[in-house]
Amino acid sequence: MNKKNTWLRWIGYSLIALLLLMVANYLKNKIEGNRKQLDGLAVLVAGMAQEQQRARSDAAKLSDSLKRIDDEVKTLDKGIEQLKMSERERLNATLGKFRYASKRKLSPLPSVAHAGGEYKGKGYTNSLEALRENRAKYDYFEIDFSFTEDNHIVCSHGWTRHERDLALGDHQEGAPTLAVFLQNRKKHRWTACTLDEVVKWLRLNDRKRVVTDIKEKNIEALKTIKAKYPDDYRKFIPQIYSIAQYEEVNKLDYERVILTLYATNISDFDLVEWIPGKNIYAVTMWHHRIPYLAGRLNDLGYPIYAHTVNSPDVDQFLRSNYGVQGIYTDSLASADRR
Repeated sequence: MNKKNTWLRWIGYSLIALLLLMVANYLKNKIEGNRKQLDGLAVLVAGMAQEQQRARSDAAKLSDSLKRIDDEVKTLDKGIEQLKMSERERLNATLGKFRYASKRKLSPLPSVAHAGGEYKGKGYTNSLEALRENRAKYDYFEIDFSFTEDNHIVCSHGWTRHERDLALGDHQEGAPTLAVFLQNRKKHRWTACTLDEVVKWLRLNDRKRVVTDIKEKNIEALKTIKAKYPDDYRKFIPQIYSIAQYEEVNKLDYERVILTLYATNISDFDLVEWIPGKNIYAVTMWHHRIPYLAGRLNDLGYPIYAHTVNSPDVDQFLRSNYGVQGIYTDSLASADRR
């Protein structure tokens, strides 16, 4: 009986131990599962935090974008308001802040046909056709001169690919020889002129004058013109590009000399100090230098050219209000011929 009871107790204890083991294993698996769930939840929370951070960043970017759009709209509104203004009002709004009113009224200057004036709606041709077509509209013709590779003077703004294409239409770059210049121009829509042809045209049109625009070797070219055409050189009006060129050009005894300011960095003050007593026919400048400088130079007796002006309204406005006596233009006839 005792053995039987002992055996039953041992079976009972074994069952209890097995049950406890099963419960422990269940609890372990449950805890492990919960831990994995918690880890997954932590990853999810971290992901949500990152998304929240990105959302904040996107919101900040959106806010910046909306601010820029708002600024652009305000700028556009101002632009629309300016467009509602006439061209004259826009100029006055910009230039009027700096205006110096001259105490002298100088006589008008002849308008200058820029690069010979437009030919068939095209500017910068420096061509014989432009000279002929615009002869009745102007007395003064600005022509761009450049040296060929073999040192002849011809009519071209320069020898970059674009500039040479305007002159010759040959899609090349660099200075050609005179022979190549003469040959290639035959195939173009207009005839870029040589210095000899310009002089012949001036002889046939005695009242006309040519304003030179020679960006490279200016003084050398002016000396060549005088030496080669002693009876005709005074039909040319040289432009000088700095006060450093004045003395040497003045000695060449051209009838008139124009100082153009687009290539010089001389200040308004220094120019006003330097110019009194100089043999300068006129001073040419862009619009932005006109309000103060034109009036000061007018007071000293020097007339002003503005360039390049193709609007009658702007031309009249600059003449009436800002001490401008003449313009360089592509297409606008001289004021006395409109």
